[in-house]
Amino acid sequence: GNGIMVEAAANLMPWRDSVIYAARSAMSKLGDAGQFPLDCPVQCRVTFRTPMPKSLPKAERDRVWRPKMTAPDLDKLTRAIGDALEQSGMIRSDARIWSWDVSKVQTQAVPGANVIVSWGDEASGPS
Repeated sequence: GNGIMVEAAANLMPWRDSVIYAARSAMSKLGDAGQFPLDCPVQCRVTFRTPMPKSLPKAERDRVWRPKMTAPDLDKLTRAIGDALEQSGMIRSDARIWSWDVSKVQTQAVPGANVIVSWGDEASGPS
């Protein structure tokens, strides 16, 4: 209220902090700190993984993955990744992200997200 932004998702802050930590860890492994923050076109590919519900029939639970069609919304998850990449210092602004390839799945794998950030020749645009 009163023009103050309040995040409604209780788990968003710890999630964003985890993404910031992972981004900073990835940057330190890449070495050349002078290339960050990226101030060029950036492309992001993200797969969000959530646990397979125990209420599913066994045949469904035994699948490697299945699409997740329930909350949280994909746009909110994506926005959190963009914000975290900016806050981590990996990219100058999340406005630099010109392309997203995003999905959310239910799986037996460890919950989390696979995030691939491409820039330079890899993110120069469609051919």
